[in-house]
Amino acid sequence: MTINEKLEKLREKMEKYNLDCYLEHNVDPHQSEYVADRWKTREWLSGFTGSVGTLVVTSKKSALWADGRYYIQAEKELNGSEIKLQKKGLEKTSKVHEWLSKNLKNNAKIGLNGKTYSEKYVSNLKKNITLEDIEFITRYDIVDELWKDRPEIPRNKAFIHPPEYAGKTRAQKIKNIRKKMKEKKCSHLIISTLDDIAWTLNIRGNDIKFNPYIISYLLIENDNISFYVLEEKIDKKIKKQLEKDNISLKNYSKIVKDLQKLSKKDKVWYSPETTNMWIVSSISEEANKYQKRVPTKLMKAKKNKKELKNLKNCQIKDGIAMVKFLIWLEETIKEREIGEVEAAQKVNEFRKRQKYFIEPSFSPISAYKENAAMMHYHAKEENQSFLKNKSFYLLDSGGQYMDGTTDITRTIPMGVLSREEKFHYTLTLKGHINLANSKFLYGATGSNLDVLSRKPLWEHNLDYKCGTGHGVGYLMGVHEGPQNISRTPNKIKLEEGMIVTIEPGIYIEGSHGIRIENDYVIVKDKKNNSDQFMKFKNMTYCPIDTQPIIKDLLTEEEIKWLNDFHSKVFDKLAKHLNEEERTWLKKKTKKL
Repeated sequence: MTINEKLEKLREKMEKYNLDCYLEHNVDPHQSEYVADRWKTREWLSGFTGSVGTLVVTSKKSALWADGRYYIQAEKELNGSEIKLQKKGLEKTSKVHEWLSKNLKNNAKIGLNGKTYSEKYVSNLKKNITLEDIEFITRYDIVDELWKDRPEIPRNKAFIHPPEYAGKTRAQKIKNIRKKMKEKKCSHLIISTLDDIAWTLNIRGNDIKFNPYIISYLLIENDNISFYVLEEKIDKKIKKQLEKDNISLKNYSKIVKDLQKLSKKDKVWYSPETTNMWIVSSISEEANKYQKRVPTKLMKAKKNKKELKNLKNCQIKDGIAMVKFLIWLEETIKEREIGEVEAAQKVNEFRKRQKYFIEPSFSPISAYKENAAMMHYHAKEENQSFLKNKSFYLLDSGGQYMDGTTDITRTIPMGVLSREEKFHYTLTLKGHINLANSKFLYGATGSNLDVLSRKPLWEHNLDYKCGTGHGVGYLMGVHEGPQNISRTPNKIKLEEGMIVTIEPGIYIEGSHGIRIENDYVIVKDKKNNSDQFMKFKNMTYCPIDTQPIIKDLLTEEEIKWLNDFHSKVFDKLAKHLNEEERTWLKKKTKKL
């Protein structure tokens, strides 16, 4: 079926169920950013493959909201369909609730799959729609009725992430969680987010590509813990370990029945932001509810000493892989053109050779020239570009290792560059350094600091339509909250031990895209009386190409930062390389 044919089939079902509108997105029952193929429902229905985006369909119209990372990509992928792109974040673009208020009438019935929409999303939408007597119908999964060859729930085996990597035992983590529950006088804690479950239990899985999770729910009580999962995923050895900590295995969907049994003496803690409507509606009406972010979010975000020590070694390995890739790229392009797909495969090959490597942390963004203007471009064999001896090649990639998760972007000159390309590269570097070299008062959030990275660009009327940085997990998702660096207001303080990326960029449609990204850990700086200051400590060891830099545009302080950075890169990596590789690295890290 074509996209338009799928939409007409959807409308037939909407009419059958007396729905005036239907919403669809690529989200699973656990509110994951990246999902298993089974839950790529918006992608199947619309053709848009971005990780984030909402599709709204009425009897006459359809619209899709995508953020600045995906404007160019969405326009291409929606071309030929009836779906109208709504560029989220632009002043002229209506928000979903505004669009619904204009295109629906009073007493409208809005359909969505309650298993994939959080309680907070639905309540906010209902509150903001300016029509009267709107009703949300959450019991229909219409796409499931239309998608005849829809993939099943993954059934891959789980594996243990032992304390020598995790830094704390399962029992220690559970004890700390129960302490928080006791403070809030809660008898039950529902954890539905897969990264929090993986962190709590020191278990990882292979259910979602690039994200080492196992699809499950967790219900923590004062004395017992129920782990809701397809039991075939858990082998006898893991089951035995879990039983030692009073953790019982139960069928994945049995959580509903257990929540229905709760009584008025029970107080249930769950996060409205990440718990789906199906789960929330299952909680007994007699039970009391405590609706706040689950405590594991911040516990997980602040890496312990063992994790940080391991991650340092992990980043060195990742840097070795990147250096070997960059040498291969530089030598190979002298002999022949290189496809974007081949380059992406090659960087993954170099990572696979490193100790404790498991898988990439995401599908590499391997983008040449104008393709790099699409922030989350994905090269395919049938439509890829081939690298030549000119312009920029952007590679955003990372790895999942037993001892950490990495994320790095380098923009590489392939040959002759225009003055504009060099200018944009230098501004991007200035933006990166300006934030990375900053000190800030404890209590600051990422949204307080975001402007530091944009300032050098804003001075030349340039900007990027996305955040500046995100949290990074530890053998977890490459995007991890609750911390981030963005213009969007965020109340989460940047705490000691949190990992964040810094990745400003300039994206010129039809021409080029530039991004420079490192991972940083938040550490304490000096204390002035009662004021504790913080700073960013670099975790990424890979040279930043100096060839495109217009040196006159850099301050002495910026040059010093770059020289110091390159000195550390050489010190960390040189002893792990052969003589030829060391010579290359020496050249790439020489003082500017």
